[in-house]
Amino acid sequence: MNETTSRSDDLIYAIESIPSWAELLNDARQQLSPQLRMTVGQILSTLLIATDDGANVIAMGGEIDNNGHGYLAIVTSNGVVYVDARKITTTESDHTVTLYPLSDVRNLSVATRSVFFEESASRRPRESRLSVEFEIAAHNVRLTVPDYAEVPFRTGDALVDAYKILWNR
Repeated sequence: MNETTSRSDDLIYAIESIPSWAELLNDARQQLSPQLRMTVGQILSTLLIATDDGANVIAMGGEIDNNGHGYLAIVTSNGVVYVDARKITTTESDHTVTLYPLSDVRNLSVATRSVFFEESASRRPRESRLSVEFEIAAHNVRLTVPDYAEVPFRTGDALVDAYKILWNR
């Protein structure tokens, strides 16, 4: 978290760091559609309530395609907040936000693109190229560190913390 921003601001910024979700948020802010503005606003408000204004967030990730189908997954100290976006467009909204206990996590895996033998590994920590994958309620979730910038709740350290919480559930 940045010292000048709140954890809730950091959560919104982290969601905006996912390109396709950034487009949705931007379109909602631009008021391109009252339906989209209401849907995205409700999702964000729900996420803030579910995460205690970002206070419980450890790490997050997600994706959404051009047809408005995708997900957001937020690992918290208490469980996983999952947005199942079945269709979110300027004219349609079909989504649910579900809170799952950590005990519902299945098939946890961790991987890094860092190569131990490369000289660059000493300059760039293994965690900076980390991904954590798991399944929750038949949904596949992938958390990754963006290549382009350090983003709250999407850093290597955040993903390591999420992995440890999910592993020790």
